[in-house]
Amino acid sequence: MLAKSPAHLTQNLELGIDETMSSRLRWKLQPQEKGLTGLSNMGRTSILHDGAKIYARVNPDRFGTWFWVAGWSSGVPHLNSYSNPVATAGEAKEAALAYVQQHIKTP
Repeated sequence: MLAKSPAHLTQNLELGIDETMSSRLRWKLQPQEKGLTGLSNMGRTSILHDGAKIYARVNPDRFGTWFWVAGWSSGVPHLNSYSNPVATAGEAKEAALAYVQQHIKTP
């Protein structure tokens, strides 16, 4: 757990916590589209981020399946799974998270 005192940087270094790495990766669901686009049955995009960088996105395709894309300026090698879609958003999130965790740089 991160120390909350003014000297938290020193304490965190003593605990082996790297301040340059964000505390955790989390998913954010994009808001529902407005207008005619919002009437479609397609799911919403989810973004895997740490508060500073975006690591991956999970998107629906027009066939009702899901794919994910990782990379950008996050330090994770770019990969697009569009040619290998999965049935659910949950499956795509699991695959994207596993890929990111495999390639993320940890101290």
